[in-house]
Amino acid sequence: MIKLDHSNISKFLLLLGFLFLLYFIGIKAIFYNTSFSTFWAVIGAILILIGLNTNKILDFFSSLPKLIKHIILILLVLLTIIYVLLQSLIIFNGFYKDTTKPDYAIVLGAGLIGDKISTSLYYRLMAAVEFHNIYPAVKIVVSGGQGPDELISEAAAMKNFLIEKGVKEDNIIMEDKSTTTYENFLYTKDKLHSLDNREMLSVTVITNNFHMFRAKTLSKRLGFKTYGYPGKTHKFLAPNFFVREVPAVIKSYLFDK
Repeated sequence: MIKLDHSNISKFLLLLGFLFLLYFIGIKAIFYNTSFSTFWAVIGAILILIGLNTNKILDFFSSLPKLIKHIILILLVLLTIIYVLLQSLIIFNGFYKDTTKPDYAIVLGAGLIGDKISTSLYYRLMAAVEFHNIYPAVKIVVSGGQGPDELISEAAAMKNFLIEKGVKEDNIIMEDKSTTTYENFLYTKDKLHSLDNREMLSVTVITNNFHMFRAKTLSKRLGFKTYGYPGKTHKFLAPNFFVREVPAVIKSYLFDK
């Protein structure tokens, strides 16, 4: 039987905990109000507490009945497998740019800072400009409502940005009521079917790479033939958003019907 070195485990957990706390501080210092960032502080603090009490925790685990230990280990293995599988799907979909010509392109909104484009939304819009240069005749739907701290709707901000980048105003369709990814596609579907009587429309979804798998899944669920053209994510924020996306995918699967 392999004997674990409690001292090395403790040091590893403490180091990991402090790194997570530093990452949280970095996010707050540079980007301030970024969703999910508190996760790193909470998990970092938990890891530090476990690291400081490694001997007691491992001794307690060793004292448990064999059946309980096996159940705990099996659950941990299953959770790890689920996480790895979902993260693999997120990564694969996030880095594959499909250049098939669609009927429409849909740019999904992200938070504004007042009336200014956020970092995540900037990358989505630059991907939209890139896609527009490939298919200038394809109309672009900008989808996003107005949040409580936003001075204008995300759709309006996106439209203004795209016009500044050379997209013609009559090539842009606004959907400015949605507040979730599911609503992006639900309300866009209603908007497009009021303009286009074809039964099944093909769309290219444009969003950040971490968000693409969930977005494409919801788009297909609502009846679109779906392609994806992902934009980048800020490198410093990528760990935060890719980790966050796994529970977001699970939540979407369970509740976005």
